[in-house]
Amino acid sequence: MLPRLTALVWLALLVCRPVAAQTVRGLEVGGFLQWTAFDNSLRIDDFYATGGQVRLPLFGAIALEAEASRTITNGPPGIRISYVPARARLMYTRPIRGRTTGHIGFGYVHNWYGDSRDGSDGGATALAGVRFALTPRLGFRLDALADYMPSPANSAVGANENWNFGLRQQLSIALGRGGAAEPAPVAEAVAMSPRVSDSDGDGVGDDNDLCEGTPAGTPVDASGCALDSDRDGVPNRTDRCPDTPAGTAVDAMGCALDSDHDGVPDATDRCPNTPAGTTVDAMGCVLDADHDGVPDALDRCPNTTAGSRVDASGCVILFEEHKTSLILEGVNFANGKADLTDESRSILDNVAASMAVHDSIRVSVDGHTSSTGTRALNLRLSAARAETVKQYLVARGIDPRRLLTRGFGPDRPIASNTTAEGQAKNRRTELTKLN
Repeated sequence: MLPRLTALVWLALLVCRPVAAQTVRGLEVGGFLQWTAFDNSLRIDDFYATGGQVRLPLFGAIALEAEASRTITNGPPGIRISYVPARARLMYTRPIRGRTTGHIGFGYVHNWYGDSRDGSDGGATALAGVRFALTPRLGFRLDALADYMPSPANSAVGANENWNFGLRQQLSIALGRGGAAEPAPVAEAVAMSPRVSDSDGDGVGDDNDLCEGTPAGTPVDASGCALDSDRDGVPNRTDRCPDTPAGTAVDAMGCALDSDHDGVPDATDRCPNTPAGTTVDAMGCVLDADHDGVPDALDRCPNTTAGSRVDASGCVILFEEHKTSLILEGVNFANGKADLTDESRSILDNVAASMAVHDSIRVSVDGHTSSTGTRALNLRLSAARAETVKQYLVARGIDPRRLLTRGFGPDRPIASNTTAEGQAKNRRTELTKLN
């Protein structure tokens, strides 16, 4: 059976044309799963084995392979067998088509049989199969093998030779620099057969050329078409972005489409129609650092507090239409003092920014208190607090001539002073528009 199988595989390797197949040019390691059929004289159950392999190219298409595997299975009644073969062989590899190569090899095998009667034997081994290149480094193999032992370990029971057979599948990876070799130049295959016609001179015979008339000097694939490594439809020779992710829509230069030219590809651009020249964020949308709805390019108050109502210039709206007063919600002071709390400062920063933009507005800063304490004390306190607010705005660049201060103490309540809630509302700072 082995000679026939070997002859068939060898014949297939010889007649198949070597078209652009990848061959491993560095050290390769792999792991395999094998079904082993043992010689009947061994009285060992056929079973699966797992193993590992190392392959080292020597010269040309010749390589050296070494491997070992192990099978735990049943032997004669009551005996558990540990079968460990180690093989070394010389391999010949030949391209078949595309990413597929065929190989055949011969060498030596040594077997260890572990049971109550430990023994070992050795003999010849042969293997034939194919390898499919999944990536430049990763390959998948399908192999058939046979081991022949002329003087087997079981000769004591009358067997003068053994044949063991196996079928295996294997994953292997090329190590070191380069991994697998680039596809073999198609021109070599053509040169082997001078009868092949190649009208456009790209190294692919007319019979196999799917892109006849390729411009001279253009690198082509096995089908005679211009190489397109990232498969985006733009040949490598004109592709300015040769590593575009698979499935990405590209322009004529092979780069990800960016219809509005904002630097964000259409595939991730959430605002695909941004006006030309607009600065955008990572999502392709107009930058709006303070999230007030006014783009940074138009925002004259770029640090507005979150939640503030702003006008078209991005500044806080101080006075609603037809209203002349504004209670500064959140502007508070230390108990019984005119010292601003930290939270008050960001609110007054917004006021200052808005007044700086709308520089014609004049306001009165009015302080108010609850009725707790004497009226005289509250009048002084409310005036002092109004002055504190004024000085803060002046420190932020507002012309003091635009600011008037008044202290009304408890004289203008907006809620009842009989409850704590009402007293809190009455303690306030207001801006009153003067023009």
